[in-house]
Amino acid sequence: MTDKLDYAPGEIAVISGSGWIGDSKVDIYIDEDPALHVDYQHDFYDVLVDENGNWSVNFQIEQYHVGVTFYVTVKGLYTLREATTVFTDANTKITVENASGESGGSITLTATLQQSGNGTPGKNNDPIANRTLSYYLNDEFVGSAVTIVQELQH
Repeated sequence: MTDKLDYAPGEIAVISGSGWIGDSKVDIYIDEDPALHVDYQHDFYDVLVDENGNWSVNFQIEQYHVGVTFYVTVKGLYTLREATTVFTDANTKITVENASGESGGSITLTATLQQSGNGTPGKNNDPIANRTLSYYLNDEFVGSAVTIVQELQH
C-alpha cells in the first residue's frame, strides 16, 4: 500500500506493508508505464520485515515521472506470498485546440499535454514531451501521436 494514490514530482511515495508474519525479508518490484528511461524498474531487495510483520520503503518521484503509472509487486522471500498495488504521478491535463476537418475526410488537431494539479512549484503548466496520446472518436480508436516540446525562439 502507498500513503497516497497520486504524487507530484519531488514528493516521496511511502510504500509499506503489514501482516508479513513468517517473512523476515521481502522483495519489492516497481515497474513504470510508460517505461520512460533505461532504468524503468525500481526494485528493492531484501527489505527487512520487523517482528510485527511490517516493512516500509521510500520511493522518490522525479520530474520525468509525470504521467507515469507505477505497478508494485511485493514478494515474501520465505512464504512466497505476493501483494500488488498501483500508484501514479498523473497530475496532467490535455488541451485540444485548432481541430479542423470535413465529414468523411481527415481531421487535424493540435493537443497540448501539460503538468497540472499538485506539481512541483514553478513547473505547473510546463509541456510534457515523449508521451503517446491516443485519439478516439465515438469510442473507436482513430490514431495516436507522440508529444514534443517546441523551443521558443527569441
